[in-house]
Amino acid sequence: MRNIVLMRPINSMIEFKQIIGRGTRLFEGKDYFTIYDFVKAYEHFNDPEWDGEPQSFSQ
Repeated sequence: MRNIVLMRPINSMIEFKQIIGRGTRLFEGKDYFTIYDFVKAYEHFNDPEWDGEPQSFSQ
């Protein structure tokens, strides 16, 4: 398991996307990841064009 943890305010859309982008890169043995957003950064950077529609996956 891999975790992306946001624990400080993020003031830039570019920085937010870089953090999430680096954390979501796939490699062998990384089948999924979890984002812990303690500062609710996602509320400030809602971008449907970048995020796309929510998807549901069942295992």
